[in-house]
Amino acid sequence: MVTREQVVHAYRLILGREPESEEVIQNHMDMHEDVDSLRTVMLQSDEFRQAALMSPWLLPMDQCPRIEVETAVAGEKQPSALFQRVAGSWNTLGTSEPYWSVLTHEGFRMDRFDQNAREYLDSGESDVVRLQAWLERHGLKPAALPVCLEYGCGTGRITRWLAKSFERVLAYDISEPHLKLAREYLAGEGCGNVELGLVNGL
Repeated sequence: MVTREQVVHAYRLILGREPESEEVIQNHMDMHEDVDSLRTVMLQSDEFRQAALMSPWLLPMDQCPRIEVETAVAGEKQPSALFQRVAGSWNTLGTSEPYWSVLTHEGFRMDRFDQNAREYLDSGESDVVRLQAWLERHGLKPAALPVCLEYGCGTGRITRWLAKSFERVLAYDISEPHLKLAREYLAGEGCGNVELGLVNGL
């Protein structure tokens, strides 16, 4: 169980306000076994999502400093070796822990996934809501764009929500095990406007 102090701090740090009552604080204390659970609920709340749309600075990832990415390699064989290593790693993860590898949370491990599947599958919506906000900020509407290209689609967690907003979605991944799960999931959701593809070379 989380403490009263942890609940109050979560309200201040995540929602930017004080809890509305002692009853609400107690409800959170009774509901959550640990801080991870409390944080997840706060970050997925409608209040936080709405505030994030109005004030993007609330999302730390949007304020991350620029990182340098190496693009030059030494020798002709290194790009191929790097690709094979990355592909091998993701194929292994796609076989052993496909959901946890996409969204790293202990509740999405294979032995716990069934009871947390809905949370995982619905979590992609907030990413697309943010994408829509970014597009609209630049005067663009998803419906007016002919194609959405998604690299690293994984198990289709976000792809499903992209398919609701765009006329056509091309979704690619480096891992065939992840793509297999994506095909099954998206077919079950009736996403007929998605084309999945394997990235199999440079």
